[in-house]
Amino acid sequence: MGSQFAELTVGVFGRIMGGGGWSTIRKVGGNFGVKADWLEEHFHMSRTAGKVFASETAMKEYESQMRVKRGKKSWTGGLRIKREKHKKKMQQIKERFVNPRDWNKRTRMPTYRDIKRGIAKPLEDYLGKTHL
Repeated sequence: MGSQFAELTVGVFGRIMGGGGWSTIRKVGGNFGVKADWLEEHFHMSRTAGKVFASETAMKEYESQMRVKRGKKSWTGGLRIKREKHKKKMQQIKERFVNPRDWNKRTRMPTYRDIKRGIAKPLEDYLGKTHL
């Protein structure tokens, strides 16, 4: 029984070290058939993150990497705007083809087909910027 326990501990440790010093609880538990409680007794573990660590230094290193990652996400341009390119393109079409007096009214924007066929004519005073 003692040798099986030692082999299991060594196997789990090897698996964790093979993953850079940490692994998920699911992967280790699934591969070796151990529960999270057993992992918590024998290794450093973070249940909130769902990770098992080979040592305390590996745990601290992982946490510092995650802090840096979260910091980069929070300072790289703010919130993501859905369909930002499309909105920008539609704004340019609006500036070029729709009279500024009609911007707040619910009027139909010219389609690509209308522009391509020459049905929608650009405004004469269009200078590539807003008409305000």
